[in-house]
Amino acid sequence: MPGIPVQNVELYRQQARAARAELEVHLPYLASKIGELKAFSDSVRAAADALSDVGGDLGPGDLNSTASDLAEQWRYGIKEMGERIDRMADSVKANMDGYAAFEDAARRSFTPDDPGRWGPR
Repeated sequence: MPGIPVQNVELYRQQARAARAELEVHLPYLASKIGELKAFSDSVRAAADALSDVGGDLGPGDLNSTASDLAEQWRYGIKEMGERIDRMADSVKANMDGYAAFEDAARRSFTPDDPGRWGPR
């Protein structure tokens, strides 16, 4: 199989660099977003835990039990939100790992096993 003509090698390299720049996923940005999501999830869990501390004498009648029921519903909803945020962070991490693997494979596909294969540099 004939090699790539030497005059086209630099053009191919330029096109590959341009395509990579347009399609590149900024992995450090994704990593920072994962950290932000995890921190937010921790804050949400802390808020849910704080609702567990609702109590005391709020007044006559069913006010105490109503407030306790409402706090429990909110705590449950907030806890669920925290779990969903964690799943979102895990999904972003999985996508980031996939992008990194793809970028590595793409980079390796443009790196010849035989340095003479692509002509002089």
